[in-house]
Amino acid sequence: MEGTSVVDTVTVPASYVRALLATVAEQGHDADALAASESLSAADIAGHTLPAAAFGRLYQRAMWVLQDESLGMVSGGRVVSGTFRMLCLSAIGCEDMAGVVRRAGEFLDVARGVVVKPDLRPGAEQARIGFAATRGVEGRTVEEILDEQGPLRVRTTLYLWHRLLGWFADRALPIDEVRFAFSAPDNGERWTRLFGAPVVFGAEASELVLPGATLGWPNVRNERSLETFVKSAPYDLIVPSTDARTLTERVLALFGDDLTRALPSAAEAGRRLGLSVSTLRRRLDEEGTSYQGLKDECRRTAAIRYLAATELTFADIAALLGFDEPSAFFRAFRRWTGTTPSRYRAGL
Repeated sequence: MEGTSVVDTVTVPASYVRALLATVAEQGHDADALAASESLSAADIAGHTLPAAAFGRLYQRAMWVLQDESLGMVSGGRVVSGTFRMLCLSAIGCEDMAGVVRRAGEFLDVARGVVVKPDLRPGAEQARIGFAATRGVEGRTVEEILDEQGPLRVRTTLYLWHRLLGWFADRALPIDEVRFAFSAPDNGERWTRLFGAPVVFGAEASELVLPGATLGWPNVRNERSLETFVKSAPYDLIVPSTDARTLTERVLALFGDDLTRALPSAAEAGRRLGLSVSTLRRRLDEEGTSYQGLKDECRRTAAIRYLAATELTFADIAALLGFDEPSAFFRAFRRWTGTTPSRYRAGL
């Protein structure tokens, strides 16, 4: 395939894959076959990093093999397939982030296999999202549950809650601090990089600390964007975000991943980034790209992600990318990659 996107270059620690495969093996399934489905060799798995997109696809395959959506998170057993979709669907009509957190908690109270839910404590200056036991839990405190589950599951759960809220807002929620009620692990500095915020160990409770105003951020998602999100690989939730240091990355972050909404014009993008149109274009040119090129890159990256979700038809993908008809999508995809969507999907 021609061209390389920002997404193509993102990697995750290979330890993520090793932990995932260990979970699959512990539950009596063939971890080697699962790794082979993504053409991952023993050397790849034993290495330091792996492509983030491959990990995203492997994670989704593991959920289907195990019929369990609790992978890596605090849980009381198997969380049946479809739970995540229904959680999101229950919150899709909420007005803001505070509403999303509260509705998610209400849903998790009645979800099978779930033992904790987000505990929201709003404040004018800072808001906190910690853990509370769900209604069905008896005889154990939330502290006992988290201690039993271990630090990695606590970390993963807070991380995924934060990323899910970012999906509803279509932008990452800033974090003031992340607190954990246990001692620092040997690789504690990686936790800081994962969250992109200061991490405190030995705190009174495990929680996210956010600016209070973020709870009022609007929920911009709808049922159509949710169905696409659920069908495609869970890349945006499980892969650590990277700091947008270049203007190119800042523009791509501004676009978001919901292309059913029109992408902003160069003038609108410049206004939101605090730049004039001429400065925006000049600085992008200095980085070897253009505003139109980034719009194409955004659609190309999304198209490749959607093509991996075989439930989506080409007509579905064309509509999700903002094309009026599939033929226009086919022409654009061939221009971006040098091949057709049909051939690209057949080669996956």
